[in-house]
Amino acid sequence: MKIKIFDTEEYMDIFILETDDFEDFLIGLDIIKKFKLIQDENLQISQKKIIDHEDNKTNQCLVNFNEHIDEDEFQIKLEHLTNKKKMKIEKLIEKYKTVFAKDKYDIGTVKNYEARIDLIVNKYCSKRPYRCSIEDKKEIETQVAKLLENNLIEEYYSPFAAPVTLAYKREERKKNRLCIDFRDLNKIIVPQAQPFPLIDDLIIKTRNCKYFTALNINSAFWSIPLRIEDKTKTGFVTQEGHYQWTCLPFGLKTSPAIFQRILSSILKKHKLTEFTENYIDDILIYSPTF
Repeated sequence: MKIKIFDTEEYMDIFILETDDFEDFLIGLDIIKKFKLIQDENLQISQKKIIDHEDNKTNQCLVNFNEHIDEDEFQIKLEHLTNKKKMKIEKLIEKYKTVFAKDKYDIGTVKNYEARIDLIVNKYCSKRPYRCSIEDKKEIETQVAKLLENNLIEEYYSPFAAPVTLAYKREERKKNRLCIDFRDLNKIIVPQAQPFPLIDDLIIKTRNCKYFTALNINSAFWSIPLRIEDKTKTGFVTQEGHYQWTCLPFGLKTSPAIFQRILSSILKKHKLTEFTENYIDDILIYSPTF
């Protein structure tokens, strides 16, 4: 049946209990997710929403792992702090504003580290470019041109050639996420074992903390240079040309482990691990005091 919670109406499965003792209406995780419900510390239920000005519909605001936040959408939410603490935070952001990404291609480069791609067997993977619509072809070439302009890829010839495609971004209704189909290459890549943080361990580390800062590294993998001899293995083709990556690309099965290891090493090198933890490109800073 159709139910309405706040401003949203959806058809959901309803189960009825035949008992005189029960007069409540219970909602499960499926309804919480569907209706984007959140609960604050006072147990008040509200609905997470953002107005999409294009079609005036309500959508959840999602940010993908390799995307930036536009400057005009960057908001400092400090209502829970005193004016003195607000000023300190704002001064910090102003002082270091140059490190905030202006777009998805605004990235840094990690020094003294390189990513390597080792193969199980010495063979190459090659496929023809995928067929696509005129609109998709134009979008692909536009994004490739941006990657070239920012020296993230380079024109080259190699026996490795992965096709590209466009996928839908989660928060948009058009295909504009450039994806390299590395499935054949991934089958012959030597895996890299790297431990990732466990949520139970993180809870123990932060048990006495009251202040938390979450940082996300923009287009994270692209900040890791590729070893020169491994660049050819990342070759990909469009209908217009052949290219290879100069940095660690998304889509490789070893990319998360490589990035996790390198960023963890950087945090250890600078003796930051007593109050920071990273999960791939997300960094959590935790502290008991302001």
